[in-house]
Amino acid sequence: MTTRFAWAVVAVVTAALASLYGAVLLWLAQNPVFLPANTFETVILGSQIIRLAVVLSIGRLRRMNGIIIIDLFAAEVLLIPVLGVVEVLLGNGQYLPLAGNLLWAWTSSFLLVFPTFAMYKVIAMIRRGASLTALVPTATSLFAVLALVLSATKQTTTITGLTGMTKLVLSTLTQGATVAAADPIVLVAGAVLYLGLIVYSTMGAEGAPPVGDLLLVFSAVGSALALLWGLVVSEFTADTFLIFGAPSIVLIAIMWLGSREN
Repeated sequence: MTTRFAWAVVAVVTAALASLYGAVLLWLAQNPVFLPANTFETVILGSQIIRLAVVLSIGRLRRMNGIIIIDLFAAEVLLIPVLGVVEVLLGNGQYLPLAGNLLWAWTSSFLLVFPTFAMYKVIAMIRRGASLTALVPTATSLFAVLALVLSATKQTTTITGLTGMTKLVLSTLTQGATVAAADPIVLVAGAVLYLGLIVYSTMGAEGAPPVGDLLLVFSAVGSALALLWGLVVSEFTADTFLIFGAPSIVLIAIMWLGSREN
């Protein structure tokens, strides 16, 4: 995989993911009531930002397994069972509420900060020609998380702070992420992401077969058709599989089978 090709795929995939992330951050800027509501939430969010800066500034940490880095960002969660045990031992009714507040604040902080590192990992995987089995789950999982959070921003609530944002996300999970499915930003980002992953699967992935120019043209046309499909189908259903899954499966299957024939 040439350097020019790698950076082209990086630009396409990053544009798709960054557009969703930017939409979430823009919503937060326009709705500052969901910024940290007290010192406790400020400390939680600040600690996440500090960890992000440390991880990105140290090469050894940047190259570590993503699961280990998630554990690093989730260090606060380990305090929750400790607080539960202390509550049982002392029985003064103060530690369980603290554990709950910690969980609410940490969840939103993680969702706001960790995508930056996740996007860095996606870029690094493309640059080194990672296999599809590693890249696709990582990129699509990040896309799904950002789409979910973006869907949550369409809900209404009287709760403020990071706690309020977490409850918005949970509400979206329990009621179904139907709002983001029809969001133009999600539809366009999904089509762009499909394009990047389809081209990568035939030219950049480890062990990818040779591919002809016709298939590259098809990847662009197919992604445009996938976007059109999403815009039309979202008028009749909010089923995310029909809107996103069906066209992606068809496009990747055609591209892969066509390239195998070559």
